[in-house]
Amino acid sequence: MSPVSRTRKSKKSKQKGPARSVARPNRTHTRPDWFDAAVGNVIEGAPVLMEARGPRELEQATAELLGAELAFRIEHENQGLNFHGLSEDIVDEATTRIKKSAAAQDDGWEVPLRLLHGLNSLGTPALETATRAGLRGAAKWLRRVPAARQTPEWLTQRVEATSEVWEMRDAYGLRIAVIAGFAYPEATDPSVFLFDIEAGGILAFASAGVYDDVEQAADAWRKFVGDTGADARPVRVDSAEQLTALAPFIVEERTVMGDESRNLMDNWFRARRRVRDLDAVLTLPRPESPYGVDVCSSNGTRTPTALCRAWTPLTGLPRSGWRAGFLKPGSPSRRRGSRPPSPI
Repeated sequence: MSPVSRTRKSKKSKQKGPARSVARPNRTHTRPDWFDAAVGNVIEGAPVLMEARGPRELEQATAELLGAELAFRIEHENQGLNFHGLSEDIVDEATTRIKKSAAAQDDGWEVPLRLLHGLNSLGTPALETATRAGLRGAAKWLRRVPAARQTPEWLTQRVEATSEVWEMRDAYGLRIAVIAGFAYPEATDPSVFLFDIEAGGILAFASAGVYDDVEQAADAWRKFVGDTGADARPVRVDSAEQLTALAPFIVEERTVMGDESRNLMDNWFRARRRVRDLDAVLTLPRPESPYGVDVCSSNGTRTPTALCRAWTPLTGLPRSGWRAGFLKPGSPSRRRGSRPPSPI
């Protein structure tokens, strides 16, 4: 699902760099005026990726590079926040620069190649499709560049879920942490990914990120949540059926609300990618609706679904109807951070 910006107060558009011409083969998305400058900013900031010494460092550096630009655009733009479209244009420009560099037999291909691999590591299906096409095209041109044969082998390594998962909940049951284990091939560089989920209304990520181990992720989550999460401790998840909170995030990118934190923008693509990686190993439960609503009735009946029955002990809210803590379709979105309506 492509992101659609909500109506917000008009803001004065700003640019961090001069507009640049960007190659856009076979792209059909609408391009606002600021796309060229945003693409240029990411491309010009990409040399920082050359400092990465492994796939985890590259993924993190790419997430922060892209996240900085997305956060800037949320702050300064009020329309056209199509981040999938923007990422595809970044891929196109990086691929074009690789081809030009290969034709000129210089070393200008190294940075955009790192960027393509970094974006590929973050990719939700739409972004991954674009990056893989870009990498295939770049590979054809780099065959004529001898130095390209010496690129690190780890560039193509992808993180994988280990099937180890822990869960935490705050005192109200409306803030949920899912901490999942990940590692690179042959169990190298193990880490965990924190999915911090607000469950008081339509399910939404509150924060996310990669941490060294479960305790480090748990400490970070308690700091994000505050007093209501101070006593929470990680509990091992025994079955994928317990991970109903992640189900809505299997679908594509969701709507930009305009109040997302920098942490969320760093993980805008990566969090959903990690959900899909986890789903590939555990097969997560599916909601009745891809938007995470109406999980407590089937075709308008009051028959509780399996997902609703799983949610009831989490939230303590009624099982049937819209009082199960979810918004009715067509209702205004609840601003994150506000109290959910009383279930009574």
